[in-house]
Amino acid sequence: MLWLPIVGYFVAFHGDWSYLYLVAWRGVPSAVDLGLVLLSAGSVLGGFWLAVSPVRKRRLRPVAAMVVAPGVLALLAIASSVHRLAVSGTYAQFHGDFGTEPIAASTLGRGVLLMGALLTLGLAWVVRSVVRMAAEDRS
Repeated sequence: MLWLPIVGYFVAFHGDWSYLYLVAWRGVPSAVDLGLVLLSAGSVLGGFWLAVSPVRKRRLRPVAAMVVAPGVLALLAIASSVHRLAVSGTYAQFHGDFGTEPIAASTLGRGVLLMGALLTLGLAWVVRSVVRMAAEDRS
């Protein structure tokens, strides 16, 4: 389960950014943070659970829809929030228009790169494993 620590890292260390500077992270109860991180991790497990039956029946259209639809929604959300995601700072800095820095020059940027690389490796491993299991089932 790689998604849980990735989401948890951004909420714990870059809270205002992870909330897209829509709310001041310091004002969000930690129980809400924990609940959202667990819900996020649960969505991955739920996706696998929903995909098991169609994969076993070799019906890949529903599985593709379960991957593509949330992926498109995520890309649309990122595209609509790119100006907020491109800077590192606090809620006050973002809204006061002072003290923010480009994400590429910040520790947040290094975290995004590292977590993105880990997520890419994890996804590659999952795809490899699913393809290998499908090949074993055909044998």
